[in-house]
Amino acid sequence: MTHSKFIPAIRKVVDAPGRALVVWVHGIDDDNLKNEIVEMGIKDDVQCLIGYGQPDRPTANEKTIDDLINLFKANAINAHVARGSSNYGGKSIRYMNQWFRLNGYKLTDVESVQLEFGLNGIRRSEDMDKASENISNALSALNETRSDKG
Repeated sequence: MTHSKFIPAIRKVVDAPGRALVVWVHGIDDDNLKNEIVEMGIKDDVQCLIGYGQPDRPTANEKTIDDLINLFKANAINAHVARGSSNYGGKSIRYMNQWFRLNGYKLTDVESVQLEFGLNGIRRSEDMDKASENISNALSALNETRSDKG
């Protein structure tokens, strides 16, 4: 169930002139994150999976995703693109990125990414203040790079 002000707030942003980027912030259980990392054959400790897809197309362009990964890295967060076939790749017909497809928005109007943050190093109470600052810094910098391009 969504908060009564959640969807109207999103509509207000994406219906405004210009191209919008909507970032869905979500969490992933550490065991599921570990399983995803193993499935992808990644040796690094990943703290965030980035999903940006629908069943038939991506929901963000590659530059946005590359910039996001690099900005997270610059802010001490190791992020990686999620497997498209996993629940975290953003392609499930029931979750987050699909809202735009189901409501008639085109990629030319809005980009959408879902961020799946692990518990360890990000969502634990002792990590939350610093991780929130790092996430905010990365997303603010991403917004600035998008604003510079018009």
